[in-house]
Amino acid sequence: GDGWTIFNDQNAEGSSAQYSRPNNGDEFSWHVHTLPNTFDVYVWKFETTVVPGLESNAKYEIRHSLGRITKTVDWTTPGNEWSYLGRYTFRDDPDQGVYLSDSANGYVIADAVRIENIGPPWQNVRDTPKIKGPNLGPFSI
Repeated sequence: GDGWTIFNDQNAEGSSAQYSRPNNGDEFSWHVHTLPNTFDVYVWKFETTVVPGLESNAKYEIRHSLGRITKTVDWTTPGNEWSYLGRYTFRDDPDQGVYLSDSANGYVIADAVRIENIGPPWQNVRDTPKIKGPNLGPFSI
């Protein structure tokens, strides 16, 4: 595919995000490297006028310790919010994380993912970490 294009938007996490044309064969990923534990997973969905024709069926595949599941987020609805994707257990596996496909009915935006540790308090070493961007290397919780 053509890859992902960076654009600036005040509503994006860190004021920038990336987009891809639909059905271009591109994938965006946020990898989760962690000790085995359970986390709530969210994706940042924001309103933008920079990229027209957003998808109503953004497909986020969560690859976790028990398998894979795909959740859909509608980017055409209003709201600058963290959209809840579910609760999953991760372990230290380089293939685990959140994968965004550009297989959609409109432009696809990749911005940020947030994971919240819901395990025992002694394992909470960071408060609501956010992962931004693809292939940034290991992100340890």
